[in-house]
Amino acid sequence: LQVIKTGDLEAVAGSGVVNYSINVENIGSCNAYDVVLTEILPLGTSLLSFNAPPGWTIDFSGLPVVTVSAPLIVAGSGSQYFNLQVSVPASYAHQSVIRNDVSITSESEEVELSNNISFTTTTVNSVSDISVEKTAPATVLAETELEYTI
Repeated sequence: LQVIKTGDLEAVAGSGVVNYSINVENIGSCNAYDVVLTEILPLGTSLLSFNAPPGWTIDFSGLPVVTVSAPLIVAGSGSQYFNLQVSVPASYAHQSVIRNDVSITSESEEVELSNNISFTTTTVNSVSDISVEKTAPATVLAETELEYTI
């Protein structure tokens, strides 16, 4: 088995949304039975959506961990794609890093385990929202004081 995770953004503003793609493939020569994908949501984020291919069962009962299972992935059957969307809280500190991890296991014996874990990172760029308003009367008489309110 192999899992690869990617994110759509290298940087996101607080109160932003990050979309992740997860690619699972059985690159071995034998079928993989009782396959479990474990998605650990980034700390402090909120799950907006999670989509899995047909044949997979999604379990949200352990949030912030999402567990997705399938009884079988046939060897050489091609990639299976999952999509995950999370919102980033406005309270995240500027330049903090969000790490998103995923792993895959099965009951079948595997030769190479290093490709069963994948992660991606996104940097938070805080955005300030400051505004200033200046008001004054619409008209003023010549040679009189004009008062502005800021």
